[in-house]
Amino acid sequence: MIKSLCSWLDCVTRAFDYFIADKRHHDHRLSYCSNELIIYKFKKNYCRFAVDNMAGYIDFIKNRITTFLTLLELSMAFHRMLLKLDDCPEFHDVLVGFDVQSFYQALHTRANHLINSGAQLVVDFFYFRFC
Repeated sequence: MIKSLCSWLDCVTRAFDYFIADKRHHDHRLSYCSNELIIYKFKKNYCRFAVDNMAGYIDFIKNRITTFLTLLELSMAFHRMLLKLDDCPEFHDVLVGFDVQSFYQALHTRANHLINSGAQLVVDFFYFRFC
């Protein structure tokens, strides 16, 4: 099990190193993945990647009219990363230029939109995601 985990972690690390070097940070799935990667490898460059990835989504998350469930998941994954950053003051500079307050306003707007979108009218429905 540990060897398998190390193999997967090595694969994800190489992928993220490529994304960082190639400045490819605009995908909601990468927010989930970076949050998971940071659990096992809490490195400054991975935190910066997560911030850069979220930076381009805040207005979209806040202003999207449709009930786009993945936007709340994206926001919650990033929120968990911010909580980890709270415990690591030496990494706080990754947030320079990022408006944390705007992020939380967008997260709350998205959550309120989902709550008030008539979800109680949906019957016999389920939502799942692959992790």
